[in-house]
Amino acid sequence: MSDPVTAAAAVDQATVLAPLRAVVSCAGVATPGKLVGRVEPLCCETVMRVLAINVGGTVNVMSHAAAVMRTNEARGRTAVC
Repeated sequence: MSDPVTAAAAVDQATVLAPLRAVVSCAGVATPGKLVGRVEPLCCETVMRVLAINVGGTVNVMSHAAAVMRTNEARGRTAVC
């Protein structure tokens, strides 16, 4: 979901059957390691990849979902987590 176009398409697909009233974004990746230690530290590219997926993906999904839910007739009865 780090790609905004893919995230928007997923949200749009969810609205096919019914209006979008709730969104939970919990996808993510983890790369075990340490920034400093006896073994090779995590490189910056690895950390940035994790952040792009875990944080950027959540922002992509939530921003598009919030925009879609804003147009729902059921305003005030929606949830974004």
